[in-house]
This record gives sequence, C-alpha cells and structure tokens, in this order.
Amino acid sequence: MSSSPPAVATYRLQLRPDFGFSDATALLDYLAELGVSHVFLSPYLQAAPGSTHGYDVVDHSSVNQELGGRAAHAAMCAEIRKHGLYQMIDVVPNHMSIAARQNRWWWDILENGRVSVFARFFDVDWRGPYDWQKDKVLLPILRDHYGRVLESREIRLVRHDGDFYVRVAARELPLAPVSLPAVLRHALGLSPHDELGFLADALADLPPGTAGDAEGLERRHRDKKVIGRRLRDLFS
Repeated sequence: MSSSPPAVATYRLQLRPDFGFSDATALLDYLAELGVSHVFLSPYLQAAPGSTHGYDVVDHSSVNQELGGRAAHAAMCAEIRKHGLYQMIDVVPNHMSIAARQNRWWWDILENGRVSVFARFFDVDWRGPYDWQKDKVLLPILRDHYGRVLESREIRLVRHDGDFYVRVAARELPLAPVSLPAVLRHALGLSPHDELGFLADALADLPPGTAGDAEGLERRHRDKKVIGRRLRDLFS
C-alpha cells in the first residue's frame, strides 16, 4: 500500500452544505497552480442535518449527502488524483453527534445498553458509583428534578406504527425492550388481542446477552428485530 509523500504545502477547505464536493473540485486547478501538494478537507462523513462544520457525525459509514453524496465525492477524489494532489481528511473517532436518532449507533446504545451491537465502540462506564446506575447511560436533559418533570407530563410514551419512544420536550429516546412488555400488556387489557400478549411474552423472554456471549447477543438482536416487524405489522 503506497503512502503520500511528505506535505510540501497544504490548503484547507471547509466543506458545508453551500460548499460541497463539487465546489471543492472546481478549485483544484487553482490549488495545483499555487503549488499545493495536499488538500486538507474538513470532516465529510454524514453529519447532523444542516451541519456547517462536519464534526457532528451521525453515520461513519457514508459520506455527507448534503455535500453532494457518494457520486460527487468520487468525482472530487478522481480530480484530486488527476491533478497529482493528495488529500488529508479530518477524521477523529469521537467526532459524533448524539442529539438525534440519525446516529443509529448511539440510538442502539440507548435502547440496548451494554448489550448493544455497538457497545464496543463507546467508552461507557457501565458500573456507575451507585447500584441504580449500573448498566445505564445518564443524560443531563431534564429541565428539573425527574419527579417534577414526570408529574407535569413532560415525559411521555409515544408510538409511531410499531415503534415506541419516550419523548422529553423536543427530544425522542428509544424504549428499552425490557420496558415494552408492560406497555403491551396494558394495551392488551384495554383492547384484547392475542398477538399483543404473545409479543409481550416474547420480549420478556429475549436472551439477556452478555458482552462475551456472541451467540446470545446474535439471538437477542435477531429476535428483537423479528418482534419489531411483527409489532409494525400489527399496528399498521
């Protein structure tokens, strides 16, 4: 695998929705004439919607659609090579946004805790100083004490098709599978439906899964996906 030569001169381009891959491509002739050897690009993995800096990544597996997407990125890379230039990419693993559900890694962590398929990507202290904090992620998002916020009905359980969420003000959080059987059984008491009871029992019987039990983790997430599809079919 070849590596780029030492940088003689770098030129940093700040990408944003109004200056994407195609705009950067249009500058390459000029940069080559300047004697630039390396184009230093700001983060361009998929960031939170409207990001002007790119450090709030929500998907590390794709390039930012708001910058032009995969096709425009490929065209830019081809032009960089054509001009004999190299690119330097600003990538840091903890550049990430956890503010919205677009970050499916973090969403899965909040839903499944330490048995999330993405748990190994995060440095989370699952022990906590108190027993009630064990295996939990604490988020400082409430405007007041929990009891007061709960009494004022600012914490609500909401459903979209077969997916259930907890809504706090404008923020949505996933409901842990261990909490859902109680919700489904309550619904069963209001509107009897055998499949609701079956799915509640299936969720309660999900394999617990542990970090060292690959087979148990695989079964847990497989069964959870199947139950989720059944719920969406039921409520559609």
